[in-house]
Amino acid sequence: MEDDPEFHLTSYGDVRTYVDTLESLREAAFDNPLTAGTTFTLVLKQVTLHPHGRPLPRFAAQLPETGAVYSVILDRVLQTGSGCDAWGQVWLACVTDPASPDQVLGNIVVKLVQPSLLYHPDPTSFYQMYWTSPKKVAYTEDWAYRKLRSIQGCEIPYYYGMQTVVTPSGECAWILAMEYVEGQTICQWLDSSHNKDSGGSLIPKDLTPEMFKKLKTLASCVSPSLIYTYD
Repeated sequence: MEDDPEFHLTSYGDVRTYVDTLESLREAAFDNPLTAGTTFTLVLKQVTLHPHGRPLPRFAAQLPETGAVYSVILDRVLQTGSGCDAWGQVWLACVTDPASPDQVLGNIVVKLVQPSLLYHPDPTSFYQMYWTSPKKVAYTEDWAYRKLRSIQGCEIPYYYGMQTVVTPSGECAWILAMEYVEGQTICQWLDSSHNKDSGGSLIPKDLTPEMFKKLKTLASCVSPSLIYTYD
């Protein structure tokens, strides 16, 4: 896959040309989106079983050191933002052996970083200087997972690596593969454990409105200069 284009964000012409290309690719992505059943061939890398963590799925427990080739079939979308201007598309996917495609070996989560569907730089705005390139988005997350290898399988998902794929629209994208951990999302947990007051603020269900109001008042009165850290 090609690297991000080399240009300076202060060059209006260079940025405008790049954005025009992204907008064309975005239209194609909308016409040919990822859907359930979209299949990618991925090399899933070996992971180390955490001594106090979750057990590995069957396919991961037998991965050689160099990884192994599997078919990964998108099953259900978990996150896409509004379809564009998001940091990635996240899907639940099934893992199968290419030689036995009808036998599901387990589930994983895949995140696709598709350049045209990420935020585009704005050549007319000063704030484009804070724009993050698609490659940096993908490689930063990959770097973070690899740095946190010691807590994979316990505090964070097992990580099976990153590679490039071609999407149904013909656009190249980075794809990150990780363990599927069943449970509630943060939004689901907030909805199940909190109520909302008249102003839309979240109130924990195990606190009375009166106690919550007192805690909010206390928090608003605490000055950072009064907070000390003791060794």
